[in-house]
Amino acid sequence: GKKNKIDYRIGKPSVIPRNFIRQEPWEIEYLYMLAHYSKVGILETGRFNGGSTLISALANNKVKIHSIDFDPQDDAFLINLLDQMKIGKNLNIITGDSQKTKYDSINEIDLLFVDADHSKEGCLNDMVNWWDNLVKGGHMIMHDCYFGCEVQDAVLEFISKYNVEIIVSPYKSHEHRRYPQGSFCHLIKK
Repeated sequence: GKKNKIDYRIGKPSVIPRNFIRQEPWEIEYLYMLAHYSKVGILETGRFNGGSTLISALANNKVKIHSIDFDPQDDAFLINLLDQMKIGKNLNIITGDSQKTKYDSINEIDLLFVDADHSKEGCLNDMVNWWDNLVKGGHMIMHDCYFGCEVQDAVLEFISKYNVEIIVSPYKSHEHRRYPQGSFCHLIKK
């Protein structure tokens, strides 16, 4: 006869769709940890689906979280998902330019997550545009910082001009999955 298929999941299936969060598991954990410890505010450039927005909202409900994207995929779905999970009341979703525009609603932050335009110019513009909002001792994380991606070139130019402490090196090979922090580069503002 037929054997019954056993479902080993505990509780209800996740409301988060598969591939909604476009990061490696160890990157998710790293971003969650930094967002959890934020005491001033969080800004992410680049939202796409809203996976990293969701991570920050899960990690911290005390500080303002700002998310800017020029062309997000489906903010209505993201907002519905956050409502279902009963999180994100501290979220400021902005559809617009993160590279050259400042927004009155964004003041000081202690976590800047750069994951928008992956061109050298676009990434560098995001870092420079929000640098003054980042408090001394604040964290700046760049996603997809590895050899062959222009994000690495942008970070290398940035660190040659700004006073930073390097926590996770921007010098990564294209085989970034081998690294404990994946493709992240982590800088602290001195």
